[in-house]
Amino acid sequence: MLRAYHIDLGQRDVRIGMYDELDFDDAGIPRYRYADGLHYNPTFVAHYGLYQLGLYLRTGDAAAADQAQLMADWLIEHGTRSGDALLFQYHMAVPGLEVPWISALGQGRAMSLLTRIGALRGDLRYVDAAERAMVPFTIDSGQGGVRAQFPDGRVAFEEYPRSSADVVLNGLITALFGLYDLATSPAATDGGDDARSLFDAAVESLSANLFRYELGYWSAYDLRRRVASNEYHAYHVTLLWALYELTGVDVFSETARRWDGYRRGARLFVGRNYSRIKSRIHYRLAYR
Repeated sequence: MLRAYHIDLGQRDVRIGMYDELDFDDAGIPRYRYADGLHYNPTFVAHYGLYQLGLYLRTGDAAAADQAQLMADWLIEHGTRSGDALLFQYHMAVPGLEVPWISALGQGRAMSLLTRIGALRGDLRYVDAAERAMVPFTIDSGQGGVRAQFPDGRVAFEEYPRSSADVVLNGLITALFGLYDLATSPAATDGGDDARSLFDAAVESLSANLFRYELGYWSAYDLRRRVASNEYHAYHVTLLWALYELTGVDVFSETARRWDGYRRGARLFVGRNYSRIKSRIHYRLAYR
């Protein structure tokens, strides 16, 4: 039975309004305008495909299923073969990365779409592509893969595979969803067993290292402990609940519940009322 994706993606990305700016080419493939020009982003292509597949599952609209398959076909056709691997490359400039580069986020989200289209159409070509997309998870980021380590030596996967490990939280969890989808695909071959081993190891690793994203009042975006935006913090909560539903690991639900509570705390109050608070401070300083 075809399963819905683990979270409700909708047509909007976590960053408000981002997907309103998608530019669709003549074939219907989404692009996005970056500082260095218009680019195809494999993550966005897979996201849009999963969004369309969700519409199909809710409404039965065959046209939506066709759109989802179109995105999967584009990923396969434009993926780069490197040995046994299928790489979904990014060509936009990002500090610290040499173009073209790959991402655990993009590889994982593409795997989720490919395994679902394979199940929908009964076509092993998509599952084979998903298995090839998993290969970079077995290769260190310094060697062209997306595998990294937490400070305690446990495995992690990089959204931005730079020389130093940042381990962006939302990118890591999205990668885990892709591994899970391949591991549970009835059509997967040996790659399904490999995906299960990677998923289990990474779940154990994240459960032991999730505290590194805890700021005491909010969540961190990555291991550099950059404070997550309001949108990314809410996204962290959603992702952790979904991961708990897949694994039953209590630290994911406990952290999701605590971080959700932070959304009603002092930081969000200050964020929403910053301009008013700032003007009052300036007034008092001027007239003291």
